[in-house]
Amino acid sequence: MFKKVLIANRGEIACRIMQSAQPLGIHCIAIYSTVDKAAKHVALADSAYCVGGASSQASYLQQDKIIEIALRHQAKAIHPGYGFLSENADFAKKCIEAGIVFIGPKPSTIKAMGSKTHAKQLLEKAQVAQIPGYYGANQDPHHLLKEAKKIGFPVLIKASSGGGGRGMRVIHEEGDFLSALSSAKREAKSSFDNDTVLLEKYFIDPRHVEIQIAADTHGNVLHLFERDCSMQRRQQKIIEEAPAPALSTRVREQLSSMACNTAREVKYLGVGTVEFLVDKAEKVYFMEMNTRLQVEHAVTEMITGIDLVHWQLLIAANQPLPLRQEQIPIQGHAIEARIYAEDPNNAFMPSIGKIVYLKEPPQSRTLRLDSSIRENDTISSYYDPMLAKLIVHGQTREQAIEQLWIALNEYHIAGIDTNIAFLKKVLQSPDFKTPNLSTQYIENHLTQWTEEKNLSFKLLALAALYHHFHDDDNDEETCQCDPWKNSSGWRLLGNSRYTLSFLEGEKTISIGITSNHKEITLDCAKLSEKITLSCDEISIIKNQITLKTENIHWQAVIILQHHHCFVLSDTDNITLTVVDTAFHHTTSTLSKGQLTAPMPGVIVELLVSPNTRVKQDEPLLVLEAMKMEHTLLAPYEGIVTSLHCKRGDHVQKDSELLKLQRVGESQ
Repeated sequence: MFKKVLIANRGEIACRIMQSAQPLGIHCIAIYSTVDKAAKHVALADSAYCVGGASSQASYLQQDKIIEIALRHQAKAIHPGYGFLSENADFAKKCIEAGIVFIGPKPSTIKAMGSKTHAKQLLEKAQVAQIPGYYGANQDPHHLLKEAKKIGFPVLIKASSGGGGRGMRVIHEEGDFLSALSSAKREAKSSFDNDTVLLEKYFIDPRHVEIQIAADTHGNVLHLFERDCSMQRRQQKIIEEAPAPALSTRVREQLSSMACNTAREVKYLGVGTVEFLVDKAEKVYFMEMNTRLQVEHAVTEMITGIDLVHWQLLIAANQPLPLRQEQIPIQGHAIEARIYAEDPNNAFMPSIGKIVYLKEPPQSRTLRLDSSIRENDTISSYYDPMLAKLIVHGQTREQAIEQLWIALNEYHIAGIDTNIAFLKKVLQSPDFKTPNLSTQYIENHLTQWTEEKNLSFKLLALAALYHHFHDDDNDEETCQCDPWKNSSGWRLLGNSRYTLSFLEGEKTISIGITSNHKEITLDCAKLSEKITLSCDEISIIKNQITLKTENIHWQAVIILQHHHCFVLSDTDNITLTVVDTAFHHTTSTLSKGQLTAPMPGVIVELLVSPNTRVKQDEPLLVLEAMKMEHTLLAPYEGIVTSLHCKRGDHVQKDSELLKLQRVGESQ
């Protein structure tokens, strides 16, 4: 086995590789960018070295610099993780030429399967149905448009060298094709250092099912069953499970056979995945082969008891696989939920900032958390917004869903937006439980899950009560709601009353608080809600507040940070700003007519100029942040009066990008 391995990646996967390698006595070398110096993967490594600047292009994609670090510190092997350089044949070749083992397949295999044309030809020999598409080398935009017309809309543009939804666009209308192509190519170049794309027919409501395979240098080729990865948003998986539910034995065996035949055809070495679409009639279509470890490999590990990273190391060290096909069992059911720093209520816009509070569910034999974050870490705009993966195991699918639901209720992150509350909505949806799965399921239900809702009186009441009784100088773990310990205006004779105002987004809402030595009443005129509680019905332990009466049982974790109040409950998470009503001015008067940056990023495309008239929801500009492009739309019909940025500019959060005068409004 290797004495030293350099991990050419960051975040959760770098930590995951160390968890398998270090117990084997392998010295793990981490690399980091200038903004990742204090990252978790750096802290866990045996040694770590800076590889370059903040952007992935300046750091984690610097092939020669990574190899130079490995050579300088006597690393005999490089593990690429997933993403970045994991499917880059040139990088694998450079490693071998430098005398370093690339923990993955041969460069020729990566190149062959990276070429979708070659992959298609191989699978035709195995009589696997192909998705209609264009896989050629001609990347001229107008040629690609011509091919898209032949395929018929809707079509899918897909980056040839990557995955994870990067460089992917679904095009429904011919007129949208060229702009989407340009965006997909930029994103692919930024993420994988290769802007080559392919085109495929976009199917309606298929399932995404994949087979995990492993092959060693001794001629052994095994499959480790299938995973269903149909739960996706923006062509990126968020929930995966193994084995695939409601799949016939015939299709399961067909998929496993095709995947192993594919591995043999390309003389595959290492751990890999063959991906398929399965339509409503259970007809199978080959999609692609990923020549690397998958993000969702953990669900396979949970149902088989096999450490796939350990297997990668064994194969790379020319050792045989330790099991035969008949020795690999399916034990129960596993589900994985990806935790992202993003706002599902705002088109899944990535979220950045400092994690001011983190409470993770406790790990056990049936619950695993692969995480890259710690409390007080800062999430930057430079990399993928995935924070962690929460994986559970149950004897049945129903048990796994219930366990994941409980774990998500115990998972609290404050300071940034996350998709935790959204994941719970997906888990509780009837079609998911049935299961009635498809790659478009989330898109079809998105409106009902993210439509604008009124603020919950329950959450506002919990926030108001916690704020009312909170004492920064009180170190006691339990708050007894003692009137002598708060400075809210309580008086010995009679009731005290004051108003506490909160701001969520641009909405201001007030809670009236009336209290005496026996009870406290909260009322909200705007919501026509009111509740009266005795002090013994209120419990505050550390950051958790509970209200328990004969009729209600409300509970939440509350984090106060300066003027911000983070409310984390089992139903939803909200961020409130405590408003000083004497000095507060609404943001609408301050930002009238301004379009500001939702996060730090780079302006990659300006789609308007001064005096351009635009319709509501018409694209104005494209901002690249967290390895993905985000198109900012006009909030209303108007005229662009001025631009305050140009292509290539690095902009900060809330910086003004342009001014837009509403039609019919005077300046």
